[in-house]
Amino acid sequence: MKVILIDAEDREFGTTGPKVREVEVANELEPIQKLVGGYIEAHRLTNGDLLLLNEDFFTITRKVSLLWAFNYGRWGGQGVIVGVRGSEWTSPKTSVKAVEKGVQWAS
Repeated sequence: MKVILIDAEDREFGTTGPKVREVEVANELEPIQKLVGGYIEAHRLTNGDLLLLNEDFFTITRKVSLLWAFNYGRWGGQGVIVGVRGSEWTSPKTSVKAVEKGVQWAS
């Protein structure tokens, strides 16, 4: 399935926010966990999509350089946006352009 990756690990000097790109990933728990770097924490976006993050980012990593803001929240590390249909993950309704426009490094 196609997902949107918010790639905070690939930070470039002078950018306003993390790199955002569409990636293809198996619709299974382990590949998504690998993308976010650990166990998953989910946050529902206003359009129903889910923002998936590493639930332990703030307790283990604490890398201030990887903090970013999006959708009225401050997040850390890698983020993955997926869609939801019933209890299944799907490709998101959110577009890469919308995420690029809305994501920025947290200060």
